[in-house]
Amino acid sequence: SPEPSPEPSPEPSPEPSTPPSPSPTGKCDIDTGLNCTAILGGIEVKCQDIPDIKNPVCTCPECVRELQFEYTGITCAQNQVDSAKCTQNSPNPFDAGYRITDALDPTVVLGTGQAKQGDTITITSPTGCIPDTLAVTISAPTGAVTQTFVMDAQCDPNGGRGLILREDYGAFQSTGYSCDENDVNNCVEEVSYGLSVCNVGSEDEIIYDWYFERKEEVSGAIDFIDLLENVNPEDVMLTPGECYYDTRELDIDRCVEQNHCNDLVANATNPDTGIPHPCSALDDLKFGWNITDLPPTEEPSPMPSPPPSPAPTSTCVIDIKLEGCPTPNISLDNDCQGRPQVITFKYTGGDCAQSQNYQSRQKFLCMPTTGPSAPTTEGTVNYIEAVARGGGDTYFAGNVAVGEAYTLNQNFEFDKLSADMTITIYESQGGGILQVVDVHLSCSQALFLFDKFGAHQVVKWIETDGRVVEAQASVTTENFEIKLESSGVTKPVRLLEMQVLTNAQEAPIDYTDDIKDTILSPGDSISLPGFPIDIDLTQRIKYSFFTTIIGETVDGTNMCNGNDFHECTVGFNLSPVFPTDVPTPRPTLTAFPTGPAETTACDISSSIECTVIQPNNPKLPLSCDDLSGESSRSCPATTELLAAFLRYDGSLGDTVFVNPICGKNEFFGKFVSTGEHVELNTRAKDFCDGEGITINIYDADPIDENEDANLLGSQGASIACPGPWTIGNTIAPGLELAYYVSTADNGLTFTYNFVEAEVQINYVAFNSGRTPLTVTGGSYNGDSPFTSGDFGAAGNIVARDQQVLKSDTQVIQLEGKAGTSFNFFAAVDGTSANEFAIPCTTTASYAIEL
Repeated sequence: SPEPSPEPSPEPSPEPSTPPSPSPTGKCDIDTGLNCTAILGGIEVKCQDIPDIKNPVCTCPECVRELQFEYTGITCAQNQVDSAKCTQNSPNPFDAGYRITDALDPTVVLGTGQAKQGDTITITSPTGCIPDTLAVTISAPTGAVTQTFVMDAQCDPNGGRGLILREDYGAFQSTGYSCDENDVNNCVEEVSYGLSVCNVGSEDEIIYDWYFERKEEVSGAIDFIDLLENVNPEDVMLTPGECYYDTRELDIDRCVEQNHCNDLVANATNPDTGIPHPCSALDDLKFGWNITDLPPTEEPSPMPSPPPSPAPTSTCVIDIKLEGCPTPNISLDNDCQGRPQVITFKYTGGDCAQSQNYQSRQKFLCMPTTGPSAPTTEGTVNYIEAVARGGGDTYFAGNVAVGEAYTLNQNFEFDKLSADMTITIYESQGGGILQVVDVHLSCSQALFLFDKFGAHQVVKWIETDGRVVEAQASVTTENFEIKLESSGVTKPVRLLEMQVLTNAQEAPIDYTDDIKDTILSPGDSISLPGFPIDIDLTQRIKYSFFTTIIGETVDGTNMCNGNDFHECTVGFNLSPVFPTDVPTPRPTLTAFPTGPAETTACDISSSIECTVIQPNNPKLPLSCDDLSGESSRSCPATTELLAAFLRYDGSLGDTVFVNPICGKNEFFGKFVSTGEHVELNTRAKDFCDGEGITINIYDADPIDENEDANLLGSQGASIACPGPWTIGNTIAPGLELAYYVSTADNGLTFTYNFVEAEVQINYVAFNSGRTPLTVTGGSYNGDSPFTSGDFGAAGNIVARDQQVLKSDTQVIQLEGKAGTSFNFFAAVDGTSANEFAIPCTTTASYAIEL
């Protein structure tokens, strides 16, 4: 029978115990791979071999069979107007209709449809050859013709100017032509990047960062892709010799000069512990072309030498770190203090149920239609109109896309806004109504940033005295610290380039001028100031900052580099107030060939999952990250109440109507069933002027004219802490405080407060290989009150599937437990599920930090 551990060198997946690059010290060692290909004329070519367009003038031996254009929306060029080839009736729309015919026979239609600016339009002919002259009509959504023009499309090699790539013809720009399937001359081509990260060391490693960046140096355009986004961490838990692969498609333009610099960066250093350090890899690839006539054998951007992906630790590493997170100078304590003159809403789309504000239902009314609700897909355009209630002045009317903002009285035409406003969403101008909202804007009732009125969220207003309150904030990041490692390096380093990529803005932040030619000796460090960014505070957003720095030893013998990835979560969110991250789906993986059963080791990984079972609020699920030993049974007087979660006990009937109010303000009015939670959101502000809140409980809605509502109970409560806000207290008849959220900085940070939590720990085994495996045993360990024990045999796990080996549910105390941690560990053993039973093992750890 075959040996269970054969010679691994010819196999793609060697035995984990004998990695291809053994490291006797157990040092972390990873490698990256980067290649790029394109399909040109039906043939796959390397991106380094992609030529520019040698003949930009459309020329075909017989006839042109396909034409490509980009709809630009531009008006007729003057020379085309003078030659009577283009007629402009009115401005071309962003979203236009087009019709393309044979100019000599309008019954021959080559293409009709709609296109947005930037869209590609492809023309073919049912007869094979495209007519010599084309007539094009551009029209608005109403059907009105905005532009007509004709084009010479004969592409005759014996004469005639013909179409020229990247030249404008009316609202079209020529971007490609094909004479046949093997003679394709398109400006824009798709290239495919093959990406990999491999563990070439002797220990299991987790890939924490994996990024691909493409920079086009002529235009300065940058594409930055986080390759681990939506990837299950278990998929990048790599055993020795294992690789993870990805493929990404991007466009290039052969009709203009381009020089693409592509970088692939991977890091296996845990950002929380800094271990193992350093453990990163970098691969790069360059290609490009000029539009001038160059010898066809020359490559415009040859591959660099020496090899492009040396391990940074073999030369020198520049430590760079962005410290801390930006802090906005705004809080939730931002209510209206004077009559608004201007107000800006963000159009979020969606239905009336998302409304959250403090206006009474007599003043605020959201009326859905019997048809579809307002769309939620970002970028969808609808027509919005805001007028004084009952008719009169119009404060806004126009198209707005979901996710964009619009402003009432933007040009300060009126001295103040109407106190009562009606905002109507139409499918389009003159189209069907999607939603109607009545809202009160006089500030006689509390008005906050982030208030929602149906599909409209308040993001800014200007009061008549000039006070401005807005949800956008310009903040400055913390400083950068740059340091040259002293271990193993004796040569000073000259810094060359430094850039920061962030999702807070499109363009990279270039620090090259700040650091270029700075000499850094081993052990030295320098500090650079942060940079300003604009952040959106309407929701809690994770901002990422990826910094790269390049240098060389002063004698020019070694290149040095460093990178840093930093994340900050900043902002407020109120629907619900503190949503948790949605679990990301597992990616669809490309199938890999299955190795021989007698030599292919099983590939097992494991994880420990944590779930909060109680407190249970389906509308606001809690994560184990929300568990805090800072929890207090009673709201401390030094903090503010941000939100209270009240549980109805059913003592007044199966369903009651709960209506908390203070003065003219109404927190909400809704029906609540037994066991259900309601959220009382105070925005960390006592806007009841010290009068407190009154919680009324009815058997029906008191403003419903068709119901005879009876008051079942009522109780007042102070908003200020500590007040009645002690977990377990009855706040109003039938309503008990289940837990609450407090803040000491007006909502920028917050603490969940509950005395105890019921937590479930799942120990999970995952088959990350390509063949079935069998779990044969192992052990698990959890700090008290959690249990420890052994895993029994758990049967087979098919490829890319997982199995829960053990669930352990316990109640843990939180109050007064700050600094306490609960540690969990699992070791799982398995074998390949065949007669060869090649073994594999995995370990996992997890901690709940209170």
